[in-house]
Amino acid sequence: MSKLLLVCVLFSFLALAHSELQCYNCTGLTCDFSNPSNRHTCGKGVANIEAGCLTFVYKEKSGTKNIQRKCVLLNPKEEFKCTLPADAQQESCNVCKENLCNSARGMTFNSFSLLAASIGSLLFVKLFS
Repeated sequence: MSKLLLVCVLFSFLALAHSELQCYNCTGLTCDFSNPSNRHTCGKGVANIEAGCLTFVYKEKSGTKNIQRKCVLLNPKEEFKCTLPADAQQESCNVCKENLCNSARGMTFNSFSLLAASIGSLLFVKLFS
């Protein structure tokens, strides 16, 4: 039984490691994170360029605040820079590399934390069964 559980956990981790990155794709102060149409699977770029999820906050000349969330391609040789609309002022420009990490929510899980939780669960079951 425990071997089957271990195999399932390992396959789940491998599936997570090889899946394509998903990011929220919406513009404005609010984004309906429960709406599947606001989730975008980022395509693979040219060799040595990986995808990331952008959260870009800026103020327009009128004072209106905007938040842009989308997929971006990252060149490891250059630092990513947000492109501001004309007459806008940047407040923040953040790129992350985990699934749906560009939400307003403060808590995200990466592959390492999922693996650590799985191993911890297995150890708990083994010690107390």
